[in-house]
Amino acid sequence: MTGWGAARGGATKHKILVASAKADYGVRPIDYYEPQTMTEHQSKDPMHGVTLEQLLNKLVESYGWSGLAERIRINCFSSDPSIKSSLKFLRRTPWARKQVEDLYIDMVEKAASDNPWLRGGQ
Repeated sequence: MTGWGAARGGATKHKILVASAKADYGVRPIDYYEPQTMTEHQSKDPMHGVTLEQLLNKLVESYGWSGLAERIRINCFSSDPSIKSSLKFLRRTPWARKQVEDLYIDMVEKAASDNPWLRGGQ
């Protein structure tokens, strides 16, 4: 059969396949789909999604090279400091990287505790 009958038959078959997929696999209808918000995907880990370079740039912006050298005794912060040389050293030296990451976490937590919007307005 051609024309409306064939088109209608194809549409019905499609509906049956979708209905059977829902029954077999528990798929919810599109009408009930609720997109997840960004707050459901955010990690509570302050290091999540932050590269070492971003972390180091934020620390330098906040404390400066001399402030970093005072807080963490590493020559790459006190002797001719640069982002490139510091990154090279930190990527090869796990203990130094850990100290830098800990300082970053402390800085982020302190900023969060100072901000009444992030504290929940207390």
